Amino acid sequence: MKICAPTKRWTWRLKLFAVAFASAAAVTPVLADSIYPTRNANWPCLNWGRQTPAANAGRNWCMTDNAGVFWASDGSLNQSQVALINTVVEREYEPTDLSVGTEPPQFEGTHQTDIIYGIRSDVPSVAEAVTWCDTTFDQQRCDQHYVMFKTAQHVSEHNICHETGHAVGLVHGFEMSPQLDEASGKLGCMGSSGNSLTSEMRAEINRVY
Repeated sequence: MKICAPTKRWTWRLKLFAVAFASAAAVTPVLADSIYPTRNANWPCLNWGRQTPAANAGRNWCMTDNAGVFWASDGSLNQSQVALINTVVEREYEPTDLSVGTEPPQFEGTHQTDIIYGIRSDVPSVAEAVTWCDTTFDQQRCDQHYVMFKTAQHVSEHNICHETGHAVGLVHGFEMSPQLDEASGKLGCMGSSGNSLTSEMRAEINRVY
């Protein structure tokens, strides 16, 4: 069979496709699996109720039940703390495929608020803040997460970004598959420091939701 040489038009189209493919690959970050469940984060999604889990209770968060994520305060946060949470959540999570917003807190029924933020002095001493599932949706997804800060001083950009990450399923570096060091810059606020999600973490959220 005679194979004809490509025309100039087809050569141009092939080059354009190659450039577009290369550009897409360049802007798509590659990161280890970092959203629950992973090989290293495979605990069951359980109803922990409204009480703060003990320090030895294990990992307590799951995925959220859908891409619409609404949050509220439990009444223990002041106006400036609520404003800071709103700033961080809007800045870090709205640019993803999640749709975030506020609503009056709903603690019961079929339309519970997805994340309840507050301050509790009984947060375990080993933590500045903790996230847990109050009501499960299924074996991997949670209908309502609680995010509680130990003191007013712990309502910080890092802790808000980090704990909200848990409430949508993001895990720590050592729980990823393969694992990453907690100091890795790829973790952003999900690591030991940083106030923002990295592009890799946003890509992981978009991959799942």
